[in-house]
Amino acid sequence: MKIQYEILFEVAVRNEYYKEKESADFKISPTLECEDLLNRYNLIFRNSDYGFKIFAQVVPGTIPPQLFTPFDGKSLKFTFEMISCNSYVDGISKLPKFNPSTELLYFSNLREDVDGGINYLGDQVSNLRVGNPIKMVNTNNLNYKFDSPVNSAVFSLSDMFNNPYSLPNSEFSFSDPLDKVDSFQHDLSKVQGFKSGRYTISDNMAGELPFYYYRSLSRKKIFGIIEVFSDTNDFITPSTNEVPLSYQFVDNDEITGKGSYHIGFASSEYKWMYVCRKNPENASNGLDVNKLTIVGPVAFSKVGGDDITERIILSNDPITSSEENTNVSLMHDLNKIRDLPNPSMGTILKKNNGDKYFEIYIYV
Repeated sequence: MKIQYEILFEVAVRNEYYKEKESADFKISPTLECEDLLNRYNLIFRNSDYGFKIFAQVVPGTIPPQLFTPFDGKSLKFTFEMISCNSYVDGISKLPKFNPSTELLYFSNLREDVDGGINYLGDQVSNLRVGNPIKMVNTNNLNYKFDSPVNSAVFSLSDMFNNPYSLPNSEFSFSDPLDKVDSFQHDLSKVQGFKSGRYTISDNMAGELPFYYYRSLSRKKIFGIIEVFSDTNDFITPSTNEVPLSYQFVDNDEITGKGSYHIGFASSEYKWMYVCRKNPENASNGLDVNKLTIVGPVAFSKVGGDDITERIILSNDPITSSEENTNVSLMHDLNKIRDLPNPSMGTILKKNNGDKYFEIYIYV
């Protein structure tokens, strides 16, 4: 008997920092729940150079390919963990501020974002390609913190499709108005019908906490969660499919070929600071640090006072990071001395007065 497999869907990571755009900065793997789902439908997970591919057994010779193990109209959600294997990824990527030990980024195929013929995954709640970080919850105890201490509160809980869930302790109040708390514990194991996924818990004072709940999430620093839906009909009442038509990889158990997705990161943008120092061994070379200037893709200005041994020169505006070299020249009395090195992945990132900048030392 002939056995035939086809790509059901695939995900690759791109980063504008790299010349060829593809990024090998992440290890992506299915969650335990997703592994069970893959086994149930005879699907195979394979890592690729820049992401992963899911293969499905199909009926040989069918065009378009027909699933050998049909989904039978069920709405399936495939969930994957992203773990960074590049400690400098936050320095080269334009990312929101978040703590990978307690927060994560979320990506799904529920937001249409086609750019240059590439279908990007994104965060449909934030409506961004790279959305706002959300809290990672891998225990049943959810600690909800208030913006300021409160005497009473009423809570509501819903998933990302706005389906409501009933909290056992949906409200509290103290008889003494001086009694206040700054947080409240919720036991998620007591929420009826609660499953892994993305949720938001809110209070009646305009506070809210978006979070991703999954008990078996890796204890490692999860960078992101990827959720790929076959459709959402079973997840929404009344039944609605929120997977954009151009992103739907199955149609009546036929593979459509539309399941080629990317996760895309823009390059970081920081100011560049060059600390120019006089090398004592070159005291007689005629170069005066006070006459040094820099010419680059943006204007550079001197920082601080004059010093006979050091001059600090900072770009007026941020410069986009790239592994491709950006032309930056060191000048002396308007004469070019040499090209200057660009920040690399390991270049020190400093912060001062709200400004973040790369710091590079050069000697003349």
